[in-house]
Parts: sequence; C-alpha cells; structure tokens
Amino acid sequence: MHDNQIVIVSLSDASGFGNTPKNVGRIINKGHEITLGLKPFTNKNGFHWNIDFNFTSINNVVDKISDETDELVIYDSGRGVTLVAEKGKPFGTFKGTAPRFDPNGNQIVAGGLPVYSAEAQALGNIQPDWIGGFSTQIGYKNWSFNALLDTRQGNDIFSLTKFYTEFNGTASTTTIFDRKPFIIPNSVEETINPDGTATYTPNTTETLANAFIDDGNWGRNILDGSFVKLREVGLSYVFPKRYVDKIKASDLSLSLFVRNPFIWLPEENSFADPEVNGPGTAQSNISGIETTQTPPSRSFGVSLNLKY
Repeated sequence: MHDNQIVIVSLSDASGFGNTPKNVGRIINKGHEITLGLKPFTNKNGFHWNIDFNFTSINNVVDKISDETDELVIYDSGRGVTLVAEKGKPFGTFKGTAPRFDPNGNQIVAGGLPVYSAEAQALGNIQPDWIGGFSTQIGYKNWSFNALLDTRQGNDIFSLTKFYTEFNGTASTTTIFDRKPFIIPNSVEETINPDGTATYTPNTTETLANAFIDDGNWGRNILDGSFVKLREVGLSYVFPKRYVDKIKASDLSLSLFVRNPFIWLPEENSFADPEVNGPGTAQSNISGIETTQTPPSRSFGVSLNLKY
C-alpha cells in the first residue's frame, strides 16, 4: 500500500500554469515476481551456458483519491481523451468516448462515419499485465556471447505521433482502400422507433480515409503499448595471458556489440516506441503519453579493454 502518491497533474490554461504536483491518495499494489537462473550446460573443456529469467505481475488499484473526489485528471489531451486516477480502478486509466455497436457487434454509423458514446468510458490503461526479461551468456574458452531481451505486455499508450502522421497523410493507415470511397465494413445505421426501441439497417453510405481517420475522436490514438525488445547482443574475446604479458598488461579483451537491434510491436502500432516515460512525454513522470518523441536509435560498437 502506498499513501500520498505524488504525480504531476494538468492545470487549466486560465491558471497561467501548465501543471502542478499533487497527492493522489492511496494505491494498493499486489503482485508476483519470479526470478530464475539456470546453467543448462558446462564442461571441463571450457564451454558454459547461463540463462536468467525474470517475470513480474503487478495489480494496482486506486483505493482513495481524496475526501472531495473519486477521480483525478493526470493528463488532458484537450481533445476528449484524459488519463485519470479513478477510485476502484488501476492507476492511469485512459477515458474518452468510444465507438458504439449494435447487439450483434456491428459498428453504428451516421452519414457513413462512426457514432460515439455520449459519456466517457474507460479506453485502456497504462499499467502492463506483466513484464519479463531474459538474458543468456554462452562461453567457450576465451570467447563469450551474450544477449539481453525484455518485454512489457498488456499496457496502452496515447500517441500523438499517430495523430499527426495520420492528420498529415504520411501514415500507412491513411492508404486504406487506396484512399478511395469505401463503406465501413460491418456497419449499420440506427433508427430509434417511437416506442424507444432501436432498429438497425445495413449502412450504404460511403466515406473517405481522411474523413474516417480525422473524425474528431482522439480515442483512436490509444494504442496497444506492448513490446518485445532485444536490448543488446555482444561477442567478446579475452586474449590469452601469453599475449597480454608481451605488452606488460594484466588483462586485454575485445568486444563487439549492437544495442537495440530489434523491437517487436503489435500490428496496430507502426507509429512510435511504446516505452515512453521521461523526455518526450507531456510531463516527466507520466508514462503512457507519447508526444512525438524521437525514435530510439540502434547503435553498433567496438570496445577494447586494456588493464595494467
């Protein structure tokens, strides 16, 4: 249990300030953590293999905000999507209007475009279901190979990169149906009868990609924030003592490495690195808010370590 959590919350522009620190009451955390280290193989010829796993699952619930309210807005997009701390829910819930569907799961449209709920609903959460890591080292005599991988699964992010690239027409999602008129698949129009019941008929009204994507609903900028990242791969060689002695050194090794060689993302996220927290976010300690951050870099390097 954690009391008096400090977060940065947005303020009205009329205040003359952008944000301010605030306590958000009480958060209850429960979870599991598993760490496992293995040595699958080793022998007297100098071969060894080490593997390490870690797994963490945390469930947190906002138990209290304050005596005055059960909800606190942490981030406001200004376009109908907010990130809130809400009593009874995990910390960091995205809220906004959501597309409406008929009882058979068909999307309700009007004028060819989606119809959204009148009230804000929970659209996602910044908390992952679980995080995990894997590292391995394989060595043979003077050679050593190492790799490090980690993953985060089940969280959501709000991406302004998605909004801007779609608004400017540079995102691949703007090419749906070759940018020709189309009917939203499995869509229906809703008619409210005099007795209050609803009748649904197949939609026959076409729309265009730009109208569909830029329909004013920013909830579509919430993405699956899951990822798998290969953080580093390296190969090193420790020179035999007979060579090191010739230069009067105590140790000499050479390493080749690559950092961030690969990242695997959900199909819906072709826009941004979901690991957003710190520089590039709206406020420095709010995770899950991606504000056109610089893409992560992949680096290659050589390291020569000489000790005397």
